[in-house]
Amino acid sequence: MSPKELYEYTGHLLDLVDHPERQGRVIHVGGTSGKGTVCYLVDAMLRAHDKQTMLSVSPHIYDIRERIQSNGQPLPEKLYIQIVNTVIERARELTKFGTPLQYHGILCAITMLGFTSKRHDYTIIEAGLGGPYDLTNHISSSNKYCVLTQIGIDNTHILGNTLAEIANGKTYVLQPDARLSMLEQEPEAQQVIDAKAAEFKLVPEIVERSGAYELDDVRLALHTVESIAKRDSWQFNQEVARAAVESVYMPGRFEKRLLNQKLVILDGAHNPQSLTALVDRLQRSGLTSLTVVFSLGVHKNVRESLHALLPITKHLIVTDY
Repeated sequence: MSPKELYEYTGHLLDLVDHPERQGRVIHVGGTSGKGTVCYLVDAMLRAHDKQTMLSVSPHIYDIRERIQSNGQPLPEKLYIQIVNTVIERARELTKFGTPLQYHGILCAITMLGFTSKRHDYTIIEAGLGGPYDLTNHISSSNKYCVLTQIGIDNTHILGNTLAEIANGKTYVLQPDARLSMLEQEPEAQQVIDAKAAEFKLVPEIVERSGAYELDDVRLALHTVESIAKRDSWQFNQEVARAAVESVYMPGRFEKRLLNQKLVILDGAHNPQSLTALVDRLQRSGLTSLTVVFSLGVHKNVRESLHALLPITKHLIVTDY
């Protein structure tokens, strides 16, 4: 099934699922690297300011319910199963017309229905690959806030081979009359985003890069929440926000574990840009000459990704899913 066909399938499925428009103010986060981290950070800061939130990130690391969280916690199992059963029942109606069940379309419908399961103030949703047929584009809001993280070369089989083409794909989170916070981009990408923002009459609020990706993610999230507070007329507290950053738990994002009294770091970096940033962070932390367990999806740039890992790799163990 092509991306367009999957997008249309998901639209048909959502039409069959009873999901009233009760999704709160939408914060839609796109980009290449750091999307999930920024989503977790924005969610934590909003909750620290006593806001009720729904959060959707992908992929999940330990539990599929990570994809739809209410106030920092996965939906209760009983509620999640009810939602899953409702969506699958509707999806089976589409099979009567010769359309097989589609995993990602069903996941999207579960998320959309999950958003309506509890009243909340803000919905934070991580975009997928981007482009016109990104399934998260099905979410809409009259007062949407858009965020763009660092854009780099990835998913070229869908978005194109140049930075400009990929940046164009990432701009599909934008819509007229929205707000936009974004990380400073390479000139080729920035030009494309500026043009699309002008078309929608948006004025991008640009956060300068520091050179350390983990700091850039925090700065972008801080700027976003502060800007949302101004738009929605509530008091932003810098100290409260920073305390939330210190305490947030983000599975698979520089996640530290102890295994047989040895430090293990789990990270989902999966393209040359994010792996280069990860290696830089490891080096700044004094972690070099490491054993690396490594796996990439079929469409990823294996050669450049391995090259990015060279500076910190002593032993390389390659596996698959």
